Amino acid sequence: MYDKSYLYVLFRYVERNPIKAKITDVIGKYLWSSSTFLLLGIKKELMNGSLLYNQNIFELLDNDLTTEDMQKLEKLQKTSYIKQNNVIKREKQKSLDSYFVDIDNLIQRNKEIRKAVLDGYKQSEIAEFLRISRTTISKVIR
Repeated sequence: MYDKSYLYVLFRYVERNPIKAKITDVIGKYLWSSSTFLLLGIKKELMNGSLLYNQNIFELLDNDLTTEDMQKLEKLQKTSYIKQNNVIKREKQKSLDSYFVDIDNLIQRNKEIRKAVLDGYKQSEIAEFLRISRTTISKVIR
């Protein structure tokens, strides 16, 4: 799972595309964008349960994408998925042990735990690999 910031960056990218493509000059004017529905006060069924619908999403759209935002988008684009037992899962990009090579302290370990979770490893897999409790992994993630 990705943190919410990836979702927000992706949203900003999509909603700003009509401006970049010179289709419109104002966010929300392009008929086929979700921001148009929101600005008009129309809640489409597509938006039910959306993390974005309940946020003040237009604050997200005020600024151009940063270099960090573009790096996040690039990472999302490179992510591959597989289907196992009718469930779509993120394909792991590197082995679990590669995250924990040359770790000298808990700060480094915790940083790598977070990366491994973001890259698709289950907390239970990481806990078993590191021989620590699942509760410890859960606390690191929070």
